[in-house]
Amino acid sequence: MSGSELAAILRPRVGFLLGKHDDVAPAHLVNGYLAAAFGVPKSWQRIRDLVTGVDVDPNSYPALTRSGYQRGAPALRDLQSDLDVVVNPDRRGWQTVAASFAPVHLRFVTRDPSDDANGAYLWAATSAELRPSTLKALRGLLEPAAATDPLTLFAMTLTDGVVEPGQPVPPRSTTGWFAPRPRKAIATLRQEMASVIEALANTDGRGRIEAVQHLIRGIYFVWYLGLLLAPLAAVTARRVSQVSDIHEFLVFADVPPGRPDDPLVVGSSRSLQETSQELHEAYRAEAERALETVTVPDRLPGSRQEFRIRVLLGEAGLQGATLDKAVNAVPRATAGNTVSSYAGALVAQSHSPEAVSHSLRTVGRMIGLAGPARGFGAPRFLLETPMLSTLVRITVPEPSIPFADFVDRLRTRFGMIVGIGNDDETPKRLSLWDSTDATRDLLIRNEDALRSRLISAGLAYQYSDLNTEVFGSA
Repeated sequence: MSGSELAAILRPRVGFLLGKHDDVAPAHLVNGYLAAAFGVPKSWQRIRDLVTGVDVDPNSYPALTRSGYQRGAPALRDLQSDLDVVVNPDRRGWQTVAASFAPVHLRFVTRDPSDDANGAYLWAATSAELRPSTLKALRGLLEPAAATDPLTLFAMTLTDGVVEPGQPVPPRSTTGWFAPRPRKAIATLRQEMASVIEALANTDGRGRIEAVQHLIRGIYFVWYLGLLLAPLAAVTARRVSQVSDIHEFLVFADVPPGRPDDPLVVGSSRSLQETSQELHEAYRAEAERALETVTVPDRLPGSRQEFRIRVLLGEAGLQGATLDKAVNAVPRATAGNTVSSYAGALVAQSHSPEAVSHSLRTVGRMIGLAGPARGFGAPRFLLETPMLSTLVRITVPEPSIPFADFVDRLRTRFGMIVGIGNDDETPKRLSLWDSTDATRDLLIRNEDALRSRLISAGLAYQYSDLNTEVFGSA
């Protein structure tokens, strides 16, 4: 059974896990999210054809007709090349299939199956938590009423008479993890995920394009947070009042990727491995619960466990030859298989701890939250400077806050440990090194490195040895 089939069974239970694709690009994910929230513009294929097409008829585009472009002329090819640079910078647009352009404007939003429905599921997780005013602000950011910047003018002119606004779609799922009233841990995480969108839904007086860049990183960050924490929120037995109660993980905060022998790099790598192991166990626990929900007939000519998996795959939407192929690919059940052992075999087939670790690095690298590239060291959590800037924008709505408060907010809101901050108990909760004293010293070093990077990036200012302020978006 492939990862996508396991994901089809487990998503309603664990929220987020990678299935068919473990390299979902930000353009695919963000387009999927915005398409679910606002709909796909009608006739968006005409924009795709203009950007990627070989033999484009300019008479199909009023703006080109008015400007005198001729079919096959060098000027039209130059325009297409320029468009490609603007809306297709990461090469996610293709000629004959769905495309994911940079969502610099709602009229360029598309729905591409390459996101494996993750954008729609992210919308299902956050939509109920977002205020109507936030959706209005989000639309205003992505589709301004007036052409106040060159990209907006370009989008409005190019799409005039070509595309019409689409309609939003109902949430992908409203049961299980996505239910209106989930358990407290899930509700806490969903509220925090939505708060990130709330924080990035307007320009706050800055440039629109800068705000859109932060929004793209922020939406992808929310999804990555879901990959890390949603399954753990589904199974945790802890009392949860903030996201850090679900899980905490160490982030290497010095200049990435760091030396392989640096104790902080080693600790961050261990933290990613521990997270991967916990996620694997969460998948297994929920797979076991799912199998146990299936009632098996007393007299069954065949494997009881394979009967259970066939029922679950059918409920997930597989049918006919596709269902038979999926069932034939599952691990063979033996006479001694219990539901628990069979669940473990199913999950190990596509979501072993090693596979999960690989996936977390692959998608984390796309926005600078994990790395390095394969072949250059063990996977670890880290912070590239653009992502660090987005996190400041998310967590500091005030004009400025003390640096220690910023460290605390990363931990309490997202589970990210980058230092001690104001919580002297943090070193006691980490078991990545030999002793609490060693942990404390290393966390102080990590914190100092982060402070220096914030100052160098113009995101903070050190007024004295005891007073560093992180600048917010207000």
